[in-house]
Amino acid sequence: EHIYMKQQPRIRQTFQFLKSNNYRTIPCFIENPQYDKPVKGLWQQIMSARLRVTMALLKGGASLLISDVDNVFSRYVDLKGLLEEGYDVFHAYEMRYPVSIFKEFGFVVCSGFQFLRSSPRTIKFLELVLARCRGKKCDDQVTYNEVFFRDLDIEWHHPNNYNNEINKQDGKFRSFGPNHEGALRITSNNTENDGLLVE
Repeated sequence: EHIYMKQQPRIRQTFQFLKSNNYRTIPCFIENPQYDKPVKGLWQQIMSARLRVTMALLKGGASLLISDVDNVFSRYVDLKGLLEEGYDVFHAYEMRYPVSIFKEFGFVVCSGFQFLRSSPRTIKFLELVLARCRGKKCDDQVTYNEVFFRDLDIEWHHPNNYNNEINKQDGKFRSFGPNHEGALRITSNNTENDGLLVE
């Protein structure tokens, strides 16, 4: 059950009501919401709060499928397949954001569609993410990518050894990494997940 509220002063009162009526509640209040700065203020406050709630749920034993509201689900897929895969973290590919990391590596991951298994490894990963998300606001997608590409010692293998290059004729960046057309679908050990469109 989801409850959405716009009136800031009533949020704490509603939280206490839900808690006293035995709803599962996680306190996550945005202090001094920066309505005057919708992207660099309020949006980053919301994304930082989402990371803190994610950590609380993972520590409570819940594995999570996190999806932004603009994702489209065209068919039912049983999520137990994600657990059976054995991986702790799944992320969809993002188109190009953050651009600086995309230009360097040829692909980036999306924070708007991810699966996180409740495990000690995932919690350690989220600790790294939260350490980069200093304070009460950050862009979670930038933060996830900074952890993947700057903090973790990962050797990325591009399909068919594609490389990124600058086109000598027009000077534009070309990516031949995972974002190319042939790599947009999942190939997994669970046949139910084969062929899923991820970006």
